[in-house]
Amino acid sequence: MKALVWFRNDLRIDNNPALKQAFNNSDIVEAIFLYSQNQHIAHNEANVKIEFLIKNLFFLEERLSSLNVALTIIESNGFEEDPTLIKKHCIERSINKVFWNNQFGEDEAIRDKKVSKALVSKNVDVETFNDQIIYEPGSLKTGQGHPYSVFTPFKRK
Repeated sequence: MKALVWFRNDLRIDNNPALKQAFNNSDIVEAIFLYSQNQHIAHNEANVKIEFLIKNLFFLEERLSSLNVALTIIESNGFEEDPTLIKKHCIERSINKVFWNNQFGEDEAIRDKKVSKALVSKNVDVETFNDQIIYEPGSLKTGQGHPYSVFTPFKRK
């Protein structure tokens, strides 16, 4: 099986559940990063943050290369274009499954649903992971199944 790991805001090699699962379940692993200047502008990200990202992409490419994993960086116009770009890449490279670590912003969640739908429509499996949290947002509820409105019982749970 040929797998693709989609790197997003988390560029770690160590303790990366998506990358680990890809290695455990695939014969060939590739990696992708979608770079969008438009998204940086839309999120009002500082130049220093963008420079930090670019430097870390070079470091990521070097580390992945030592693991015999190719990193492809594709320029995107923004979240709306991402599903098309990833689907096209998977078709061109004969990818069977895509792995990624979840992001929890609203725009990111909408994009991820569209990417999953686009991939599944082309028979490409998707597996996602919660890597930076203990509980998924909204999963802890009161005994009545409602969100907590007071912090102390939430903290105790």
